[in-house]
Amino acid sequence: MSQIKTNQKIICLQIIPSLGVGGIERGVLDISRYLDSLSIENHIFCENYNPNLLTKTEIEKIITTQNESFKSILGIKKIKKQLKAIVKKYNINLIHVSSRAPAFFLNSFIKKLPVKYVTSFHNPYKKKNFLKKFYNSFLLKGDIVIANSYFTKKHIQLEYNKNSNIFVVQRGTDIKYFNPDNISVTEINNIKNELNIKEEEIVFMIPSRISSWKGHPKFLEYIFKINLKNNEKFKILFFSNNDFQKNNLYKIAKKFHLINELIILNESQNIRNYYFLSDIIISMSLKEEGFGRTISEALAMKKIVIAPKQGGTKEQLEKFDNNLLFVPNNLHSFENAIKYAIKNKDNNIELRRKYIVSNFSLEDMLSKTLSLYEK
Repeated sequence: MSQIKTNQKIICLQIIPSLGVGGIERGVLDISRYLDSLSIENHIFCENYNPNLLTKTEIEKIITTQNESFKSILGIKKIKKQLKAIVKKYNINLIHVSSRAPAFFLNSFIKKLPVKYVTSFHNPYKKKNFLKKFYNSFLLKGDIVIANSYFTKKHIQLEYNKNSNIFVVQRGTDIKYFNPDNISVTEINNIKNELNIKEEEIVFMIPSRISSWKGHPKFLEYIFKINLKNNEKFKILFFSNNDFQKNNLYKIAKKFHLINELIILNESQNIRNYYFLSDIIISMSLKEEGFGRTISEALAMKKIVIAPKQGGTKEQLEKFDNNLLFVPNNLHSFENAIKYAIKNKDNNIELRRKYIVSNFSLEDMLSKTLSLYEK
């Protein structure tokens, strides 16, 4: 490890395959913007990025792999050559890797560079086999390893028998962005009118992108099985840009007699608007999440949220209101949680945001990350 000397300015390079809308990618961008605000030079090295998420100045700080993939054995040779040139050109003295592929293929190469090496471990990657566990373990080879929750740290200790140089920095929510006071009520009313959401209808939302483990079909199944339509009028909001996913979920909704309740929208860059118009936010993940920012984002927007009693979602909610947690794959527990949320959606609203400001703010996450950079 190359030590950053006292009074020596950090010049940081973050490495990630793609800079899009996912949670890990957002974290990379959050760190970059924070370093910018402190006039700390930094760059991002990636295969591709979404220009709609970035300012012109931010785009200028991004260096692409020129169509080479971090997962390509042939491409990685060119990437190593490019990385060496980047470190020399910009005098990089700290590299932060937040993804398994670059950690696996670049580990030994980065170790030879005159830089401090930081890695982030975001998810409880299951050891499907020895080779997969070996692949995952390269995210633990940084001089400093950042775990995004105490749950993730415990997972690392149990699954990988590693106890040294692991530091917990819980994910933070941008409380300036996720602030209901900054939302236009007129705009929200227009969206409700477009979606034909009536005033008396409860709006449930799963903000997570649709994937095999985020639990969207399970939510539809459970809503049907607890006969919620017999007692409540409601709408359900999902998000996807994939027509196959949309059609499949509409088929499932039809099977469970929820076709008139389900609305699937394209993924939105203004997700806070949909938090605002929703009444109850749902986390339905079928496996443990390392953190799960949906919880903190919902509470920051003063919305009630229910989630599985496991992993990072449990870590965020259990000290706020344990009644909002349900046992995974337990219909009765889910029913208790969602009925509790319906009953209490208009109670203690201000406490929700205060809890996040005090415990899971983005500013706190970023300042702790910088402290580790300087450690």
